[in-house]
Amino acid sequence: MAKEPIKDIETPEGPVTFTAEHSQRAYKLNEICYSLKQEKNREIFRADYKKYIEKYDLSEFEIKMIENHEWLKMVHYGVSAYVIGKMVDCFDQSFVEMGAMMRGESQKEFVDRNVPLIKNYNKDEEGK
Repeated sequence: MAKEPIKDIETPEGPVTFTAEHSQRAYKLNEICYSLKQEKNREIFRADYKKYIEKYDLSEFEIKMIENHEWLKMVHYGVSAYVIGKMVDCFDQSFVEMGAMMRGESQKEFVDRNVPLIKNYNKDEEGK
């Protein structure tokens, strides 16, 4: 018997809990993101992502997460944060945009709070 589809995913603050259940339910989304490691697949995805994802037999909920760029929901759903970046890039979004969106902040707020993590650090310039 098929499980009832998940109507929504809560995105509580704090670390994301990742379980075997998460891994299983997001398998197809992880597979898509992982496939985007190859440039030829990214080109196909960018040209027509709806056609690209058809072969993965996603649920309507999963398709909506992609269409709405619900990155945080996707992570809570079980998509690996390590592979989701390739899909983000295919929608011409940066990691800063993704991070800000996930935190509910403007890009400026996100950058200002994370300057030590994302600034271009040149070790040769240290102490000058």
